[in-house]
Amino acid sequence: MKKMGKVARLASLLVLTLLFGLFPIGSGNNLNKVQAVTPLNNPRTVADSSMNAKQKVTWDCVWFGAYPQSEVTSGDIYNKLKNATGWDENNDIVIDGNKYRRLKGEDATYYNTKRVLNYYDWIEDYSTYHYFKYEAIKWRVLNVSNGGALLLAD
Repeated sequence: MKKMGKVARLASLLVLTLLFGLFPIGSGNNLNKVQAVTPLNNPRTVADSSMNAKQKVTWDCVWFGAYPQSEVTSGDIYNKLKNATGWDENNDIVIDGNKYRRLKGEDATYYNTKRVLNYYDWIEDYSTYHYFKYEAIKWRVLNVSNGGALLLAD
């Protein structure tokens, strides 16, 4: 019974901590403002008869954040990844200054055992690790107004 009291106190403390995180103390917006090195512009459209739409659109782009995108399938880095130790709890590791993620098909949130479009093709091998390199995310500037920008990941 005494042990249950400790668990209940710990659970209460955890709930309170989470609740306080929902209601920041202080006034105003506590998000950090980011300022671009160069001003961001709205998309620019110019006539271009070589295009099907007879116009060409140019977007400003920014790169921030990172996501495991390109699969590593061969070469020295592939061998280093296969033999590496020290993967963290997310199956991430840094080798030669680059961050990588390893993933098995059976660990994926969604996977399909049949070859279907819009699914990563595990080539019917769901228990072997596949390795992906983290790369910067490219964002297109769709609209700039009132000191803010609407972005879309490319």
